[in-house]
This record gives sequence, structure tokens and C-alpha cells, in this order.
Amino acid sequence: MKPPKNHDIPPHNKWGIYQLTCNTCNLSCLGQTKGNVKIRFQEYIRCISSNLPQSAFAQHILQNQHEYGQIISIMTSLKPLSSPGMLLPYEQYYIQIVHQEGNLIPEQYSGETNPLFQTAINTQPPNTK
Repeated sequence: MKPPKNHDIPPHNKWGIYQLTCNTCNLSCLGQTKGNVKIRFQEYIRCISSNLPQSAFAQHILQNQHEYGQIISIMTSLKPLSSPGMLLPYEQYYIQIVHQEGNLIPEQYSGETNPLFQTAINTQPPNTK
């Protein structure tokens, strides 16, 4: 029996760039993980349940008394990766896209944009983000 190929692995069992969306305000938080995305989601829930604002998403939920949901409804795998060296650039790229769309939680906004990412965003054909 052959082991499953990478494309046969459910999206929430891969590592890479992900997006969490607040159930209350529909704003999003972006993140990266070198581990399983499903396990990272469980860490967020543990922080929220323990009232520990250790991430921008947990801080957003706790400070605003917003609601979160199940992994299937609030967490999206944006970019599964095979190279850990690309985690930070892709995370920053997606953060800039979501911020530009007006959908980024304020707790994650750094106030700076990256001109290189901005050029890539502006020159990208529609629906390829």
C-alpha cells in the first residue's frame, strides 16, 4: 500500500499559511505554521478558553468579546508549503492582501505596507490571489 500523496491530505492537516475569520465581525487574521494547521487551530482555542491573548486572533476575540467557530467554518488554508523558508514572505504577502481589502483585524495591522508585495498584488490577474 502506498502512502497518500500530498494532494490527498485534507487542507487542515497541511502546514503553511492560513486565515482565521471572526464569526462576529468577519474580519480575518493570517498566520503561518510549520506544523499541522489543525493543531494550530486547537492552540488558538486553548488560548481563548484560558483567557490568554497570546496571538492577534485570541486578543481580538477576547478583547472584543467576539465569537469564534469550528475549524471548518473559520479557518482556511491559503497556501500549503513544502519549504519553511517561504512561510514569512507568503504570510506577509497575504496579510497585505487582506489588509488592502479592508478585512484584516486591527490587532494584526502593522501600519506598514511592503512596496514589493504591493507591486505583485497590483499586477496580478483577478482571482489568482
